[in-house]
Amino acid sequence: MTLRIIYPRLLEENPNKLTKFKSDMGDRLRIATENSATYEIFSNTPIPESIKQWLTKKGITFTELLD
Repeated sequence: MTLRIIYPRLLEENPNKLTKFKSDMGDRLRIATENSATYEIFSNTPIPESIKQWLTKKGITFTELLD
């Protein structure tokens, strides 16, 4: 099973939402792992490099679906 979420671009503008996003992603990764599932992020907007680095460090796969 793969869980998917679209990266909200507005996180860049609100540090509190970014902190919440990171916390939620960690929780969801843990839940997926505990249930033998994968966890991936699919974004239809560019993901900032700092977020890509954080996701990579946490072992969260991401894909940008850009037109």
